Amino acid sequence: MVSIHDFEPLWGSWKIDRQLGRGSYGGVYLAYREDSPDFRSAVKHVSIPADEAELRMLMSEGIAADLESARSYYEKFKDDLISEIRFMYRLRGCPNIVAYEDHAVIGKKDMPGYDILIRMELLEPLTERAASKPFSQGEVCRLGIDICTALEALERERIIHRDIKPANILMSRDGTYKLGDFGVARQMEKTSMVLSKKGTYSYMAPEVYRGEEAGKTADLYSLGLVMHRLLNANRAPFLPPEGEITYQDTELALAKRLAGKELPRPAYADDAVAAVIGRACAFKPAERYAAASDMKAALQRGLERGVPGAGEPDGAERAMPWEARSMSDAASSSGTGRDERIRTIQDGDAELAASLKRKYAYRTKRENKEYVITLIILISITVAALAIIWVLSKMIFH
Repeated sequence: MVSIHDFEPLWGSWKIDRQLGRGSYGGVYLAYREDSPDFRSAVKHVSIPADEAELRMLMSEGIAADLESARSYYEKFKDDLISEIRFMYRLRGCPNIVAYEDHAVIGKKDMPGYDILIRMELLEPLTERAASKPFSQGEVCRLGIDICTALEALERERIIHRDIKPANILMSRDGTYKLGDFGVARQMEKTSMVLSKKGTYSYMAPEVYRGEEAGKTADLYSLGLVMHRLLNANRAPFLPPEGEITYQDTELALAKRLAGKELPRPAYADDAVAAVIGRACAFKPAERYAAASDMKAALQRGLERGVPGAGEPDGAERAMPWEARSMSDAASSSGTGRDERIRTIQDGDAELAASLKRKYAYRTKRENKEYVITLIILISITVAALAIIWVLSKMIFH
């Protein structure tokens, strides 16, 4: 198997320091310039095919009849991937898309195929950031706004990412969130080594899972799931809120989501943010935000109105899930609290405000019903107790 070190020095002056991560398509490495070691970048190495076993699989499945047809297959794949890299080059000015720096295409010597190297700006993966400290609600809103900005750029190019997940979201030193790995992920799906969608189910929109044509709302659905997880103690919807997670738990949670069951509220989200996530993750695409700009505007309104956590420093202390629910219940039991939250979003999002009004109207009706039932039970108990006392007094004095 070819090692990235076999190509050193890369671009004439770049050396590999260490591996940063690995996916089904290949690895990502930390690279530096030999003459200026403080110049550092990330290098993605895509090997097509990954090894001889993959080439044999390509031929055994009838995709290629011989080495020559396999060569033509990988040639077409390489051309398509270069087109995607060219697209990355055009979007270098977008502040929320990982910046392209350079690339190289190297033909394999011992078999049909290519080794493709892509150099990009060096960033911190969201997965590492999430593992080191919890996210405040304000931070998650800012992440959503930044990725919506990236999706706006993709929408202008009529491109659907199709693989939004924490591993493809990165963070710069100044706290800007950026979207990466588009194009490469889509093209790698066409090779025999990624024939299955397994591994991407966790953030996949239901229509994508069913193999139906996906529109731009599929990316908003996936982004909503990322935000839900970050505000839900790093647990996917429908998973147990505490304790160990079993394989059966994961399968059941996935089945519920893909079947269209309404997502439960994230443990750390207030009403407004939970409603934004809920709409982004609506089962039917027509019920989601129509475009990234709409979801971005809803999140921006939340920050402008002072979403809890919007001004917190990194790692700010937050309430535990049960404390967050208690505070929410306490506030929602007050008519003043309800009206205040509805007024907070009334002007900016009439649909969201209407949704909250329906929710509170239902809750008030339910609470009144419970109160009446409780009152009837107490009266019945009191009457029964008085009847018993009267019977006992008759028996004693007569």
